[in-house]
Order: sequence, then C-alpha cells, then structure tokens
Amino acid sequence: MKKVLLTLAMAVFAISAAFAQKSFNQVFPANFANGLPEGWTVKQDGITEQVPGGLKITCSQDAPKYRADLYYNEARNAEMNFTINSRDYSVYAVKFIGNRPGSGNFKLNISVNGSWIGENTPNNEAWGLNKGNNKYAGSIMDNDGNYTYYWTIEGDLWKNATEDLVIDRVEMVMADITDDAHKSYIVSEINWYKDEETLKASIETQPAVVNLTTNVKYDNFMDAYNAAVADDVLSIVAPEIIIADRTPMKSITLEGATGNEKIIQNFNNKLLFNTGSNSNMVFKNLIFEALQGPGNQPMFEHNANGKNAQTLTMTNVTLNNISSSNVNGLFNIKQGVLALNDVKFNGCTVSEAKGFVTINEKNMLRLTGDNEGLEVYLTAANSIEASELTNTTPVKITLSDEAIATLTAENTEVMAVVLGEVAADKFEITNEGYKLEADGQGNLILVVDEGSAVSEIEADENAAVEYFNLQGVKVANPEKGIFIKRQGEKTFKVIL
Repeated sequence: MKKVLLTLAMAVFAISAAFAQKSFNQVFPANFANGLPEGWTVKQDGITEQVPGGLKITCSQDAPKYRADLYYNEARNAEMNFTINSRDYSVYAVKFIGNRPGSGNFKLNISVNGSWIGENTPNNEAWGLNKGNNKYAGSIMDNDGNYTYYWTIEGDLWKNATEDLVIDRVEMVMADITDDAHKSYIVSEINWYKDEETLKASIETQPAVVNLTTNVKYDNFMDAYNAAVADDVLSIVAPEIIIADRTPMKSITLEGATGNEKIIQNFNNKLLFNTGSNSNMVFKNLIFEALQGPGNQPMFEHNANGKNAQTLTMTNVTLNNISSSNVNGLFNIKQGVLALNDVKFNGCTVSEAKGFVTINEKNMLRLTGDNEGLEVYLTAANSIEASELTNTTPVKITLSDEAIATLTAENTEVMAVVLGEVAADKFEITNEGYKLEADGQGNLILVVDEGSAVSEIEADENAAVEYFNLQGVKVANPEKGIFIKRQGEKTFKVIL
C-alpha cells in the first residue's frame, strides 16, 4: 500500500512539475522596455539602467576586455523552463536600440532538456544552431537605425521534433569587448519567429538602395543597379552590399548614405566595376572589401575616349585589405581620368604591380585631399595633376626607366611629374637618387638628389660643370631658377 501511495505521490509531483514550467507565450516576447523581464539576469556584474525603449547594460570591468552576458533561467529552475513548438519557431532574434558592441563576440547558447544544442552537420541531422560557434546568421537595420541580430536553427533534431521541446536555459553572450565606446548596449526585445521572412516582415526596414534621381526604393542592390540609367544617383542604405558577379557598365553615382556602408566583392578573378567609353562613374562615401577577389584582375577598370576624357571618380572611399595579382594593380585605367579625393588604401597589396594604379601617356591621375597609402607607378610625364592636398604621409611614386629618361632629359617643354602648385613633400619618389622640387611655374619636376649615393656615383668629379637655361642657352653664372646641369656625360634638371 505504501508503495502504491509513493508511486501516486511521485506521479502527482511529476504532473505538478510539468505544469509548473512556463508556456512559450509567458516568456516571449521578452520586452526590456519596462525593465528586466522575469527569469532574465545580467551577468559579470553588468550595470543596468532603464532608458527609452529598452534596458541599458554596461560592463563593469577594467580594460582591456569587457563582458556582460544576458541569461534566461541561469539556475535552470524547473518552474522557469519553457516549452516551444520547434516546428513553428526556428529564428531567435535580439533587438537593440542602436547596435550591439561592435568590438565584442556575440553568440547564443540554448539548452534543451539539460543539454546544449550545437551547430549542424553536413547531412543536416543535428540541431543546426547556425554556422559555427553559435554566431548570429544576420542582422537587420530598421528605419530608426536600430539593429536586430538573429540566429537560425534548421537541423532535423529541431525542425522534425514530434513533441514540443523544453528549453531550460538561454545565454546571450556578449564578451571580449575591447573598445571603451562599446562597453554599453541597449536591449529592446528578444523573441522567436517562424523564419527569416517572418522576422523581416515584422521590422519596418529601410530599403537596401534608393535611387535619389527617381526616388524609387529597392530591396536588392543589383535590381537598383540594373534599373539605373545614365546620371542616376544610387544611395546605398544597407550596412553592406555583397556583389556576387561582375557588374555591367554604367555612368552613374554610387554613394553611401552615412559613409559607413560597405560594398563587398564575393567572386574571384573578375572585375567588380567596369566603366566603358562615354561613362563617368562616381563612388562616394563607401568602403570596399572582398570575401573573394579580385584575384588576378583589378577591382576597377576604366576605358574612356582619350587621356582627358571621361572620369572614374572616388571621394571619401576606403579600400580595406584588397589584394590583386594583376600587373596594373587595383585599377586598370586604359584611357581617361582617375580622380581620387580622400581615398584610403588600408592593408591593400598588389603582388605583380609596382603600384595600386599605373599611370601612362594614355591616362591621367587627379589627386585632391588625403589619399592615405596610395602608391602610383608612373611611366609618362605630365600625367598626375594635384591640388588642395592635405595628406601628411607622402603619396609614393615609382618611376619607370623611360619616365626617368624623359623627365631628366634636356627639353624646352614642361616635363613634370606632378602638374599643380603643391608642396613637394606631399610625394615621395621611391627611385633612389631622385626627388621632386617645385619649378617655379606651378609644377613638380624630377631632379637628382645631390646628397644621394646615386648622384655621387653618377657624377664625374673630374669633368667641368656647365649650366644651360631651359631654352638650351649656356649660362655662365646661374642664379635662382631652373637650369640644365651637365657634368661629363650626365645631364640633369636642377633648381638653384
């Protein structure tokens, strides 16, 4: 009899425990606009503050790394477990006011019946919590600039479960934050959705691209790009655009809405943008990166109708870690003008080229502002124009042998490395033994660096020195100005 009573008591306890756990709708959506919801805790001594729209969580540690996780049912109390119909919900989403800490690691851990679920397998038979290390699958920015990050759970164990699953712990890990500016974040809401489409439909999102000329909005970059006609201006609103194939020729402007938008190349051994004849392409307020590419091709190619014809213009553009093995570098300017204004080359490499761009007798390079990290290979005179330069680090110019011969030969015409009244220290000639000096006529010309080892070797110390003006007339006692200096068999332009 006692055994029967004990069995009944255990059964009643089990039934009571089962009914004590939370239903899905009692836990989600977890709204943080009114404080920390029941069952949620802030870890690592994170400091909380209620702010409009959400809960602000601030890391309390000292540098160099900060952390403040957000857990549900940290102690795995049975009464705080909740059930979920995994056939109806496969996307877990965290909505922020603003953005997550950009310098930290952000991942999700979920425990089902006391065991952590993991990523998927090639045959899709496991849980399928995303792509590895439980990193989020994507992010969405709404019209107010607030971001939602989400995870997808797509494995067979999740989507084919015959009964509701019991989740006994959830961890939103916000760790390894290294930037002081990222020590705080604001959580607005955490919720589950059926799929990515349902999540996206619940957020009032901005379009990916807006055609500012026609005021038409597009959710897809290539749709906007293909629809654009000459002189249209496309504003990229999405945080990043991934391009999976070479784009067709256009004569339009592409600009970032805030200056933080990225265009990412995700294919190899092809151009990203090609501008043909009669086209003036403009890139403005953008960051370029590559998941793949350009490989053995340049990233940009321009082919106009002549040296001073159509222009490929870049203003306030950053090229991040772009690598090319093309002999022309990152730009192949067949003909026409490449205009760079405040363009930064950050970690870029060109293994088979002598500069990020080759400038010859068929094209022109126009520089303004601060073009940090720019390296140029120059094969012809009078092919670089510069004005209003603000760079503190010199632009590097490597001269071909033919260019050196032309620029140092006796010539009555202006033969300048840089056309424009700018300071010589804005540039650095990488060829040993040469430097730039102003010619007094608004240009920078190539002269021998008298203090260099090359000039010492080249000069014939036993030969007499003769000076000539630019018209070829011998000058007995040259004073200030530009002259042709001849010593032995060597002839140079000099400034006295």
